[in-house]
Amino acid sequence: MKRTLLTLLALLPLLAFSQDTDKKDKNEPTENLTIPTKDGVIFYEQVAQCTDTQKDLYFKARKWFVDTFNSAKSVLQMEDKEEGSLAGKAFYTYDFNNGMSTSKVTIDFTLNLDIKEGKYRVQFYDMYGSNKNVNGGLAMLGALSGNYNASNDATTIRKVDYNLVLKDLTAGKRVKYNQKILDGMNNQVKFLFASLETAMKKPRKDDF
Repeated sequence: MKRTLLTLLALLPLLAFSQDTDKKDKNEPTENLTIPTKDGVIFYEQVAQCTDTQKDLYFKARKWFVDTFNSAKSVLQMEDKEEGSLAGKAFYTYDFNNGMSTSKVTIDFTLNLDIKEGKYRVQFYDMYGSNKNVNGGLAMLGALSGNYNASNDATTIRKVDYNLVLKDLTAGKRVKYNQKILDGMNNQVKFLFASLETAMKKPRKDDF
């Protein structure tokens, strides 16, 4: 058993190098990453034109929220059909791979949707979350050796304040890590913008 573990330890750097090489394109942060801010904090906003009535757009926006953020942590806190306003707390999660490590990253944020005849505006802000990271090498060693403590030790959970991450990145601290975290968040927000736009342009079906 000891010989097996020593052999595996010797191979781990090679495995990590191989996986890093294979996933380099997927994990490289976006060049010239720009995170939008307002009053010194992260603030995303998008305005889009549509051809539908305010009533139809409101219905589709509400359905998009329910379908997209189906976690119990996501909730609409304000709904005003007459004014065309939706606001609430949203919870979104995505997986991130980095060599032999994998992370499940969460984004908790406030979402505002203002809807008018033929257009809408969506805003994301108050960006927080967490990073649950599993070191694949340690988890593998724990499983092979029967040392379950090693498997548990392979997992770390860190709270993420995306505004502080942006502040640290701007100050040149932990550049590689902070840029990857912000890049992942930025990509997910872009995905949500695109998802909402698709939902708002779909014809509303009242028949069943």
